[in-house]
Amino acid sequence: MDVKSVENLCGMVKMNNNYIKDPFNYMGSKFKLLDQIYSLFPESEIIFDIFGGSGCVGINSSFQNVVYNDALPQLTEILKYFKENKAENIISEIELLIKKYNLSKSNEQEFLDFRKFYNENKDHLSPIYLYCLILHSFNYQIGFNSNNEFNVSFGRERSSFNKAIKDRLPKYIELIQNKNFMVTNSRFNELIDFIISKNINSSFVYLDPPYFCSDDSYSRTKSIKWTEELEILLYKK
Repeated sequence: MDVKSVENLCGMVKMNNNYIKDPFNYMGSKFKLLDQIYSLFPESEIIFDIFGGSGCVGINSSFQNVVYNDALPQLTEILKYFKENKAENIISEIELLIKKYNLSKSNEQEFLDFRKFYNENKDHLSPIYLYCLILHSFNYQIGFNSNNEFNVSFGRERSSFNKAIKDRLPKYIELIQNKNFMVTNSRFNELIDFIISKNINSSFVYLDPPYFCSDDSYSRTKSIKWTEELEILLYKK
């Protein structure tokens, strides 16, 4: 079966390649695979991106109604903040924090001081504080220890709020704000059960779970760690 036949079979709408890379830069993004992923998507009114991560798949899709979900509340708060605030204000907030705390690709002690400040005050801070931490962390990773403290190490000579991220962040925020974009923070099984119980018509559920054998910082976050038991539970759903 050729590609055109697959497109017809899936009822795929015409795609374009004007995708916006997510402003997180983390390893594992599906950005480079979007054409392949979208070629298998059916036509529908709503997409439920159950394991949303950076939101790249749902946000760049042709769906106007996007339900973004992730089990990590700190991450969903960042996406919600992007949805509810102007891009220029967010960028100004980022640059102010970087200047105030002297964050850069080489200032490790300043990063550690900023991380300590965040962990001690996180319940009262804007989600942009966490976003700034991610921007200066090793490989742009996000992770928390058993005490719910951000614990990713410094991204020396690599991670920063560079020009590429700064240029695409407002475009990504615009994508979010131009859609009917809903942010939820639920366990995958609870959300799937809700969709089934409500018999939500014209919806498409996209599932891209973590790898339970992975050892990246996100997977080591105790509150959301993906296990073989969860893999089996998802299979049974």
